[in-house]
Amino acid sequence: TTGGLFFFGSIFTMTATMGDYFDVNQILSEDEPIAVSFRADVFELGFLKKDQAEDDDQYELMEEEEVAKERRNDIKKGTEVHIPLWLAKSLRMGRYVHLQVGDHFSPGFRLKVKAGASQVNLHAKSPYYYYAGRATAPLTSADREESIRELLAEVYAGRFASILNTSESSAAEHSHLKEKLAEMEQNVFDQLHRTSQEKAVWWGTKR
Repeated sequence: TTGGLFFFGSIFTMTATMGDYFDVNQILSEDEPIAVSFRADVFELGFLKKDQAEDDDQYELMEEEEVAKERRNDIKKGTEVHIPLWLAKSLRMGRYVHLQVGDHFSPGFRLKVKAGASQVNLHAKSPYYYYAGRATAPLTSADREESIRELLAEVYAGRFASILNTSESSAAEHSHLKEKLAEMEQNVFDQLHRTSQEKAVWWGTKR
């Protein structure tokens, strides 16, 4: 268990090193969709509103100047959209948006995990949960950042026992749990499962 918690702790101590830069999981986690609301009007970024489609028929009765303005499709102050984490980070640094942290990083989710951590399908909520959480936390307030970091630690600690115990079972027996695991948990699971198999082989040679 100590080794697993040490492994988890390392995701918070990593800095922007070259190794982190080329981490495939870290790169993929940057595509995690996150909700933001714009703090001001922003020109010509209306394409970020996925559910908004232009209808050419609406322009027939408009003056040329009105058409040009409408087609520009600006984003108004207060508009809420879901955008990739990498873009949210850039816009947040420029103070263009307010970040809206997802439910799976909220205090309410903490209660769900405590009620039955091994039963929560973390992969369905966020495949790269821990990576995305680590990247999202600094974009919030100091209190919220600490809360998210504590939540990530609690979620992992609460699920690690199930991961460890199930990793010693056969592939058929552990498939139902593995599909619920976030990417980092699956990596830990695979490492533990390989170690368990190697230990079994080693014990077999000693008998």
